[in-house]
Amino acid sequence: MCKSWRLQKIFSDLGGKKYQNQISIEFDGEKYLGWMTSTLPNKRGSKAYRLFYEERLTDALKKVFRMSYMRDLEGRIRYANVKERGDLEKEIPFWEFLDLEYDSDKKICYLTAYYIHQADFPDLFSNIIQSPKLKRIGDDIFGKKEWKIYPSRWKSRKSLDSELPNISNVVYILADEKNKLVYVGEAENLQQRLKGDGHPSIKNWTHYNYSVLREIGSKSKQKEVRLAIERWLISEMASMFKNTKNITSINLSDYTLTNTKIDVI
Repeated sequence: MCKSWRLQKIFSDLGGKKYQNQISIEFDGEKYLGWMTSTLPNKRGSKAYRLFYEERLTDALKKVFRMSYMRDLEGRIRYANVKERGDLEKEIPFWEFLDLEYDSDKKICYLTAYYIHQADFPDLFSNIIQSPKLKRIGDDIFGKKEWKIYPSRWKSRKSLDSELPNISNVVYILADEKNKLVYVGEAENLQQRLKGDGHPSIKNWTHYNYSVLREIGSKSKQKEVRLAIERWLISEMASMFKNTKNITSINLSDYTLTNTKIDVI
């Protein structure tokens, strides 16, 4: 297959992620960056070719091949705990296929979801896959150490009950659609902070959005980072919406920021 794609002839240098071996990848109607690379492993007579791609494509593949992603996480969790994955394909049997085609003239790789195994509980799986908490867990399992922020989508208030448990170290935004109010906050635990009334200044909030912060350092350090991001976000939103301090804003909408603690520049 690699010979038919003429990789060695087309690319002068396949030694890493470089501009010279960059390609385009198309999957599910979107375009992504990719790189063709090769190595010559020990005890192997021929080169090994690998396709690398940007993180956005990884996220897209996780959403489409949900069952494969969950099974892979199961195996990695097992290995981290007992150094033994077992034969997961026998224990959790199903198959999913990704078709890969390459146009050597245009340097475009086409990925097609050839066969997908439907999850037993599709809505639950979809909610779990898109959870910022699972993304953070996935990075921990894959050994990614860099600090990151994992954003969520806007959700209705009733969705809070279906979130994964104990979502921690978050900065969140609440919106009251009826009264046109918005509020920014931070919490060590999202569910504990938002359960019940909790927010006198936006008691009847209808929607929420949150970002999970990668946990690095002590709990006091995590709170310090959360507070810094919260204060910055409040100041930014005060410049865009009407607010309690009458700070000049560009009034992007008819919503009012209800936070009373706003850094005045």
